[in-house]
Amino acid sequence: MQRQSEERHNTERAEGVDIDAIVDRVQRQFMRRLEVEGERRGVTSWP
Repeated sequence: MQRQSEERHNTERAEGVDIDAIVDRVQRQFMRRLEVEGERRGVTSWP
């Protein structure tokens, strides 16, 4: 019974979240970190 309550709570909490926006933001941050790390190591950046 508690598991159903937890699942319902998680669903209610996730309804207001824009997953695509979060994924885009994380991807941009990740790509920027890769670019900075490549520059630090002397590797040319992607075109």
